[in-house]
Amino acid sequence: MLCPLAHEAGAIEERLGRDCRVITTGQGPERVRRALKEANLPAGAWVVLVGVAGGLSMGSGAHAAERVIDREGHGFIPTLRAHSGVTVLGVDEPVFEPEAKRRLARETDAALVDCESHSFACCAQELSLEWGVVRAISDGSDDALPPEAVAWIDDAGKTRLGRVLFDLLRRPTLLPTLLRLSTKSDSALREAAEIVRELRLHRATDGRAQ
Repeated sequence: MLCPLAHEAGAIEERLGRDCRVITTGQGPERVRRALKEANLPAGAWVVLVGVAGGLSMGSGAHAAERVIDREGHGFIPTLRAHSGVTVLGVDEPVFEPEAKRRLARETDAALVDCESHSFACCAQELSLEWGVVRAISDGSDDALPPEAVAWIDDAGKTRLGRVLFDLLRRPTLLPTLLRLSTKSDSALREAAEIVRELRLHRATDGRAQ
């Protein structure tokens, strides 16, 4: 499992740690690509990108990707898919406002957006890996993501608690938003772990589990 953020990795490892290796990559397309290459997985190995995402046309829950797209029109079909899945749009910068999310939903027909899946999908295909993407919605289609959230995570994917506290003291109205994002993310990550189990079961049934 590759998780951009440390708290994502902790949630997944708590539920699946005995069954798989979990790597925290740091957020953003380049860090995920670098981590996947440095993992030195053999061709045909099984790897899933797991973490939180923004909802473009969905408000909550966790979902496996049936397709990953980018803003340049490239598309990638995961080899690891659940019974039902969604289109995930990968972008290089976070999408903060509901109106921007709705615009992207209209333009791309994607249900979710993140900052890593497009880079991960491209690299996984280049390395001939068995791959999938499972995303847990932290901020739904009607939720605004605070711009301050970008600075709450360091390069290693860990939460900068001091920066979070500083921003809360400077703007106390962030607290309800932070609590809502945290609660929604935690619940959706639990669902994400169950979807990963489903993907593993499907591959085992096919005789191709790694």
